[in-house]
Order: sequence, then structure tokens, then C-alpha cells
Amino acid sequence: MEDAYFYREQLDGMQASYDSFVMVKIIQNAGIDVYTDPIHFHTYEWGSQITVFLECLERIFGAYELSNDDLYLEEIEMKLPVPKLKEVRLLLPDEDAAKLIQDLQEYLSHCCDYFELEMEGKFEGEELHVKLSGYGGGLYSSFLKRLVEIKNKLDQVVNNHWVAPNRDRKDDEVA
Repeated sequence: MEDAYFYREQLDGMQASYDSFVMVKIIQNAGIDVYTDPIHFHTYEWGSQITVFLECLERIFGAYELSNDDLYLEEIEMKLPVPKLKEVRLLLPDEDAAKLIQDLQEYLSHCCDYFELEMEGKFEGEELHVKLSGYGGGLYSSFLKRLVEIKNKLDQVVNNHWVAPNRDRKDDEVA
């Protein structure tokens, strides 16, 4: 039986395609329709799965804004709209909202297990500012998974709370 060998470039392409496939699966599990509007996830070179990552972000968050159009820099910064953040701040007491946001920001900090790529971010206003740092790319699916989990957590907090129409009114006042 003969051995089969792959060139490094072929392995990189397979690994990048697999990472892209996992990202598409993550957003499909999050309820995004990828059947009627599919995402082309096959990539030919390492690092090019960043385009799939960004398309998945757009489908989950509705949009994204890059600070620079060059996707192959050592640092990529982006802003994601998170309108539920305003609702969370209105629904929860200030201390609880601040604690939740702090916990989510800490969860957002993540290093790729296999490559020199890391993600960090912070909430500002109704946006999530995300920075990816590292050279040569990495596996983006773990970052996407965390971003989806953060969005789902905010959605869960908003959907599980009910606020009276006039929050400032005291109980003993007559409307």
C-alpha cells in the first residue's frame, strides 16, 4: 500500500476550510438560515477564512464595521451593533448590569488554542468593540462561538425580564 502525502499548502487549505465550515455550522445552530442563502466556506489558503468569519458576524449581528479594510494585518478591529445592550441596562439594576457586562467582556477575551491569535473586546454604548491580534491567522470558529454566546446571553436577559411601562413611577402613586 502506498502512502499519500499532502503539501503544506493543501493541509492549510483543508484546515481553513474546516474552520470555515464550523463557523457556518455555529450560525446555523444559532438559527441563521444557511440553506436558502448559503455561505461559500471552501478556502484555498490559510487565513482566508476571515471572510467567512465576517460574513457570519454580519448574519448574526446584522452588520459590522472594520477600522481598516486590510484583513491581513496583525490587528483587526471591528465594531458590532448590540442594541440589546441598551435594554439590558434599562432592565437590570445598575450593579447587575455592570457585573453582567464585565463578565461578558472577560469571557470575550480568548486565545486561539493552536495559533498565535487572540480576541479581546469591550462594550461601548450599544456596540461591541472587538480586536483580533496575531500574525498569520488562526482558527476563528472559537471566536465566533464566543460572540454568538454573548449575543445569546444578552437576548436571554432581555427576553426573561419584563419592565412596567413607567419604571420611574413609585408603587404608591396613582397613574
